[in-house]
Amino acid sequence: MGKKYKVFVFDWDGTLFDSMKVKVRNAAIILRRFLQNRDSERAPQSLDEIENKYLEYSGLPRRQVFDAVFSSFAGWELPSTEYEMLSQEFSALNIESLRMSMLFEDARAFLGRIGVQSSPTKLFISSSVPTAELAHITGERLNADQKSIFSRIMRSEERRVGKVCRSRW
Repeated sequence: MGKKYKVFVFDWDGTLFDSMKVKVRNAAIILRRFLQNRDSERAPQSLDEIENKYLEYSGLPRRQVFDAVFSSFAGWELPSTEYEMLSQEFSALNIESLRMSMLFEDARAFLGRIGVQSSPTKLFISSSVPTAELAHITGERLNADQKSIFSRIMRSEERRVGKVCRSRW
């Protein structure tokens, strides 16, 4: 007899939702432009360099990823005000760029199958994306049936301290 699982946690970007290429490119564009404006001699000429560095830290909270990328190229971490500005710009670009992105086909099929089962299993979406951006994108990209099978959205920072994000659709 197989195990009965009570909880499944799905990563959003790159697992359920086809967004990673777009987000990595968006980050590279924003971060390179900022680096060029602040320290043109140290700024990478290629978006690929920034994309590769971004991918090394992907999955961590955005602040940690941005700090790691800047530190590796410029040798300094972003001040809070500049981080907030870049993060907002990145979120806006992601929301706009991902309007046409879809759930992966196998994710759609799985969610359809699990959604029709009457099961005590709880499903969660997990992501390192800021809550407002994630809520906006999941709100647009999931249909009502898909939304109804998820209990909550959790951010990576909140998972680490045992808190659940209160975002609902």
